[in-house]
Amino acid sequence: MLGVIRPYKQIDAVLDLWPAECKLHIAGHGTDAYLATLNEIIDRRSLREAVDLESRFLTDAEFAQSIADSDVLILPHAADSMLVSGAFFEAIGLVPVLIARSTPFMAWAARKFNNVILFDDVSELPAILRSVNHSWQTLAGNGSHRKALEEFGWNACRRRYGEFLETVGGHAGAVEKPVTE
Repeated sequence: MLGVIRPYKQIDAVLDLWPAECKLHIAGHGTDAYLATLNEIIDRRSLREAVDLESRFLTDAEFAQSIADSDVLILPHAADSMLVSGAFFEAIGLVPVLIARSTPFMAWAARKFNNVILFDDVSELPAILRSVNHSWQTLAGNGSHRKALEEFGWNACRRRYGEFLETVGGHAGAVEKPVTE
């Protein structure tokens, strides 16, 4: 779980149910009060061996590296707290599995990309996590997350911006050469 550590992400509810056999890395800047709540849950549930809570501001490079190093990204944001998590767009083509609360956008993403797993209620997470752990080799090896690069990767964004700039102002070649993803 990456990005700001705020109550709308419902990290506390996730920790209340987190299976001790699954590793979790939480990284981002949070308030002292919310961090105290999360640390209390981690201690009460004896999750120090499973959960790494890194509370600090992540630079863009650190955030990008954390995304690249992740096997699974969990987006448990409270329903109606935002349209789409920014971390979704950073991770969709790079992280093998995304587990997210079901919203209309996430339901669309799950229909389009095989690596998006949805839940309606946080109580479903332990079973989902155990299933992902059990089938990890298959999930990570199928490369289905790479399909999302065609839709959301840097090359796709540059291509679409280039097309847009060409149509509105005749600025062919205004977007830099695509990068290798």
